[in-house]
Amino acid sequence: MRLPLTFILICKLCLGLQMDTVIQFQRSGVVGEVEAVEQVLINRAPLSSCGKDIIAILRAVLLGNYSESFQHAFEIEENVNNTMTKNHTYQYLRVRECKLDGFRVVHLTDRLLVDGNYFLTLDRNTDTWTAEVPQALALKQLWDQDTERTRLERIQLHESCAKLMKELTHSEPTTTGGMSMLAALASLLAGLVFVALVTASFLIFKQQDPKVSGHPGGVLGSIVHYPENILETPQAPHPGKGYQVL
Repeated sequence: MRLPLTFILICKLCLGLQMDTVIQFQRSGVVGEVEAVEQVLINRAPLSSCGKDIIAILRAVLLGNYSESFQHAFEIEENVNNTMTKNHTYQYLRVRECKLDGFRVVHLTDRLLVDGNYFLTLDRNTDTWTAEVPQALALKQLWDQDTERTRLERIQLHESCAKLMKELTHSEPTTTGGMSMLAALASLLAGLVFVALVTASFLIFKQQDPKVSGHPGGVLGSIVHYPENILETPQAPHPGKGYQVL
């Protein structure tokens, strides 16, 4: 669960990479049934264990139950509009996703899929739903009747993602064991980079022709600026030119 977060922190610490964190709240089930499967993914890794504070955040986002509106809308499409197959078991998946840069939420999406195909997509500017297929028009009309609820859900998703990121990063296990492991891995990575640099310098030095290279030592030697004539052999003074000390 904490491996993706640890990996992100290592990359930002050692390599200076700008990597986003993606949190997904998923709820899936069968249209017309109350039972549903809920899970939370962080960078595609499932959130398996968490404390009470984190559970409270998750419940606030996942508690929405739309089984009745699903059933009503699908009955309209089946019996009135004849756009959906009767006596068919429809699988739905609602994915609410937020992308964070650090603790700041930079993007939100809310989508509903039916049988693996996009059904509805939330328009964050108007807090209304966009029907991706004609069969979704009845459900769109039902959900658009309560735009205030949609707006509150969007705000709640935004706040919950920021709170969840802070809880996961600053929770007790991560602060003690996680940060010590982070420091150890950072030191190991720095050591590996140094060894690779020394090895590359040695190989380059062995392959170079001393007569061509003005700076011995390959990569490391190029860092240290040697005098231009350090490799030149002093020439004996020509007789008759200049002064000589007897």
